[in-house]
Amino acid sequence: MDKGLVIFYQPFVYSSISYKVTECIGRIIDSALKTGIKSMCQFNLSFSGDLESLLKRAKQEIEKAGGNLEGDLLQGQFRARTPIGSVSGSYEIAGQQIALSIAKKPLLISCKRIEKELASVMQ
Repeated sequence: MDKGLVIFYQPFVYSSISYKVTECIGRIIDSALKTGIKSMCQFNLSFSGDLESLLKRAKQEIEKAGGNLEGDLLQGQFRARTPIGSVSGSYEIAGQQIALSIAKKPLLISCKRIEKELASVMQ
């Protein structure tokens, strides 16, 4: 087989595989939404200090980045923008713990990265 011919066929093979992977991921996400899976990530973060000032600071940081945070000292929702898409979720507060549930995130942003960014806002 001529090398030029191999190069010609490689993009077709890669694009075909890429399409199938994208299609498969789409079906997984659709299935998860239909079966009632409501969060992509869940984690708890501890905090110390005044809860009101913590939420105020978090709200300012999220709004500065083009998102929003709505809620009270017990629970609420948030949406934050990133260069590759938005992250949205909810929070519940019990004692000195915030339970976060991420409902939507870009595929390329890991749950660990979101947890790390939110933990940095809380310190």
